Amino acid sequence: MSAVPQLKIVRGAAAEGEFRWPAPSYFEFVREQDRLDWTDCLLTFRDGTKASGRAHSFVPGEALLEFQPEGDGKLRSVAFSSLLKLQLGRSVPLRREAASPASPASQLVTEAAKPTLAETQPFRIELANGEIFDGVTLGYVSALCGLFLYLPRDDGGVVRCFVPANAAQSCSIDAPIGQILINQRAASPEAVGAALNLQAIMRTKKFDQFLAQDTNSDAVTGGAPVPEPLNRRVLSVCDTQSMRWPTGNPEENAAMEQLRRMAQGRRASDVLAAEEESENSFIRRYSSSTDTGRLAASERRNRREIGEVQVDKSAANITDRAGVQELVTRLAAESGDRDVTEQHAAKSSSALVLLVNRIILDAVEHKASDIHIESNLAPKTTRVRFRRDGVLVNYLELPSQFRSALVSRIKIMSNLDITERRKPQDGKIDFSRFGPAKVELRIATVPTTGNLEDVVMRLLSSNNAVGVDELGMEEHMLEAITGLISKPHGLFLVCGPTGSGKTTTLHSLLGYLNTLERKIWTAEDPIEITQAGLRQVQVNPKIGWTFAAAMRSFMRADPDVIMVGEMRDGETAKIGIEASLTGHLVLSTLHTNSAAESIVRLLDLGMDPFNFSDALLGVLSQRLAKRLCPECKSAYAPTPAELDKLLREYCSGASIDARTMMQHWVERHGDANGNITLYRAQGCSHCDNTGYRGRIGVHELLVADVATKQLIQSRAPVSEVRSAAAVLGMSSLRQDGIEKILQGLTDIRQINAVCS
Repeated sequence: MSAVPQLKIVRGAAAEGEFRWPAPSYFEFVREQDRLDWTDCLLTFRDGTKASGRAHSFVPGEALLEFQPEGDGKLRSVAFSSLLKLQLGRSVPLRREAASPASPASQLVTEAAKPTLAETQPFRIELANGEIFDGVTLGYVSALCGLFLYLPRDDGGVVRCFVPANAAQSCSIDAPIGQILINQRAASPEAVGAALNLQAIMRTKKFDQFLAQDTNSDAVTGGAPVPEPLNRRVLSVCDTQSMRWPTGNPEENAAMEQLRRMAQGRRASDVLAAEEESENSFIRRYSSSTDTGRLAASERRNRREIGEVQVDKSAANITDRAGVQELVTRLAAESGDRDVTEQHAAKSSSALVLLVNRIILDAVEHKASDIHIESNLAPKTTRVRFRRDGVLVNYLELPSQFRSALVSRIKIMSNLDITERRKPQDGKIDFSRFGPAKVELRIATVPTTGNLEDVVMRLLSSNNAVGVDELGMEEHMLEAITGLISKPHGLFLVCGPTGSGKTTTLHSLLGYLNTLERKIWTAEDPIEITQAGLRQVQVNPKIGWTFAAAMRSFMRADPDVIMVGEMRDGETAKIGIEASLTGHLVLSTLHTNSAAESIVRLLDLGMDPFNFSDALLGVLSQRLAKRLCPECKSAYAPTPAELDKLLREYCSGASIDARTMMQHWVERHGDANGNITLYRAQGCSHCDNTGYRGRIGVHELLVADVATKQLIQSRAPVSEVRSAAAVLGMSSLRQDGIEKILQGLTDIRQINAVCS
């Protein structure tokens, strides 16, 4: 084995077993420790080198592996960006999950203890370095972080293997639907063979479409009808990765269990739909154009009868049912080997239009905050990534001939100039004009090398302000903030890096202040959240309508409260301070790392220290840390050393007695015996096997009291301002984060990530 130059030394060994390795669908590990214990493993890197050793912890949500190379006592960190695959060394046994005897599904699965080779699926993965990784796997788990495989061995067990998402250029796992139908006697081998032959001729259609043409005929089923209630409704909405079953009765558990058994590794879920809607869905997808046209005419008549005016969303309806891989196949069939042209971007029925809609809808479904479209020179693919809970995850790799038309389609949707590729452009999409999701997107195009363009789309899906009691603040901090902003005049700031939730917090505070007695003006770029009662203004620096210009106008418009999106320059900050000194409450944000740094930053912008100290009410600094998945987080009793480390971090830099603080922790978070319980990430289907779902705010509040104002007037450095605030009771970001660890909301790894 060669050396491992990609590895970096980790300070402090991570706890072992932080990630529970998932089992393939419908199987479980015979021994529970096989989900937790780490064995020897082999790593394969992008540069072709390999390294054997022992894995200590695995955090897919952060794309991080902690690894101890063979013959080396140092624990090292491996980023997924350098990794092609991870293979554990020990073979472990699997068995089928036990089925309920009362369930019809129990008749579909035998009770043999060990799986058979007939249940394996061939796979073929083209890795990022061009190498082909192929073989067979006993099921698989596909997550945003990557692909988990289970390679059968002669002893009847499997070897676990993981391929990061960004390490695979393409992946093909043969869908064994036909074999499943044969095994369950739901279709004859002849019918499956005929369907496969048709599929080879017409690659733009899916295998289930051919079976759905006559689901109950002897020609398809070999004399054995598809078991009820899994009729053509299932086949009408399944694709290569998932099955969805429209049902008007969510209590049909037996049917749902049967669908999951037949899915064999695919995601299976039910969606609430009336019987008529299910039938219409089937007609739209599989029937002739005459039937589809008749259905569309009927729908138009119904709309006229009830007087409903709707945007034509026929393309969105198709996209809502079509899988993204099918749309890519259709697009390739439409274009052949040629580059996709701008005509495809403008034609409403083209696969390209449906593909862009599908990307946006999937981003909304995955609760992504941003969509990144990254164009590359041929033969490299165009990559689409989602930012989810602050982390970029791979979503789709598209052939290079789609890149220009993909960008052009987005420009058309956002009313940008599709001929201009030399300069960046900014725009906005109201997606309700194109699809069923009520979401707005902020668009930014950036020219890159080779006369190409990248696109970043920020999803602005939250149109309503969050209540102040939903921000996740400690009660005493929330009371202090509401007390400060209830004053008739002054300056209150919210600071933090990009994406830390500053705008959400500001609008929550405005929602608290938004009463009939107050006139509230806001200057924003962009307007992400709207509230009735606010007078909201979109600034436009290109025409001179800046934050400073908007604030000057507000001062002549009889305001009580002014919110300015960001104090990014001295002029805006100066006008904000003047407004707060002349009887107005001013709220704004700053891009700084801490509350104390915000004060020094404004002084560096040229603010008069005496005016600034008189105007300032307080500064709230915040971060967003990943929240432990409430469905699968695992409780454990921390060791005395672990609690002592938390206590030392909490008390560091503050005049707090450690013994008194520990007693306070036991009173607040301990059980009847005085034991404190912490939680760790585990991973389940609800959180895409990452162990985390959503984010929680971490805050620190600096109140501008007399001592702080004196430090501002004397231009004291950041360290003095921070120390004085700590003496007067300010909880730091790390202290607030540790409180949320003790409450079971997050873990120390996430707090270290945002408060380091």
